[in-house]
Amino acid sequence: MTPRNNHQGMAGCYDPVMTNNAVEDDVSFKIGKAIRASRIACRWTQRELADRLDTTQSEISRLETGARGHLDVRLVSEAFTVLGIRMTLDGATIGVAGRHEQRDLVHARCSAFGAGRLTTDRWDVRHEVEVGSGRYRGWIDLLAYRAADRAMLSAEFKTELDDLGRIQRTMGWYEREAWTAARTLGWHPQTARSALLVLCSADNDARIQANRSMLLRSFPGRAADMEAWLADSAAPSGAWPGIAMIDPRSRRSAWLRPSMSDGRRSAAPYANYRAAAEAFRRN
Repeated sequence: MTPRNNHQGMAGCYDPVMTNNAVEDDVSFKIGKAIRASRIACRWTQRELADRLDTTQSEISRLETGARGHLDVRLVSEAFTVLGIRMTLDGATIGVAGRHEQRDLVHARCSAFGAGRLTTDRWDVRHEVEVGSGRYRGWIDLLAYRAADRAMLSAEFKTELDDLGRIQRTMGWYEREAWTAARTLGWHPQTARSALLVLCSADNDARIQANRSMLLRSFPGRAADMEAWLADSAAPSGAWPGIAMIDPRSRRSAWLRPSMSDGRRSAAPYANYRAAAEAFRRN
């Protein structure tokens, strides 16, 4: 319900500008800004809002400027109710949305498999490399560096392709942050590439086929070219970022596999995530 007010005049309205030391990313600042904007839209003064909330005008002022050391949750809740503000909290931010996946069996097998193959090709491999800070923190599944040609690879392993848009945004962010992470590790890369490595399942094949046009634009690199460059710095690098499928139980020399939409003829070794998990538990 949109709040309405019988007081049409603005006399006596005290609307201080947000304090210079308020950080725009601060929760108090954001809440205060929302309350202030809604109050003004209702044409209420701070005193009028204070009367409706049974508090003082100075409390409303501190609330709106984000100047309080600790939020009065009860007052905020009541203000939201009176002003008709609805708040949502997104716990699946770009950096942590896939964090739980890094702890599961299938993801761990995929990551370990990729790391083993890269180590064989003389890459220095690090798992779950933390990037960013504060609320903007994430963990790159695998970051690898090859000193011979000062090449760096940022790889994301996905057992299920549940949100391609989020995957694309996350990988773009990780690709930028990887340079800072490399310096922290003492690496000095000249080139950087990123790859999306997907569990080879029938479900993921279908998902790739259904979004083939978007994936061709976002991930133009293909398995054969990717693998050639990863194995030998003299090989053409091809297009990047790349996308390929993997089977952690495979012993084939060619460990990056194309999807069926890219020409693979053999059936996926797993129907879905659950089938892969059951297979890994048996082995």
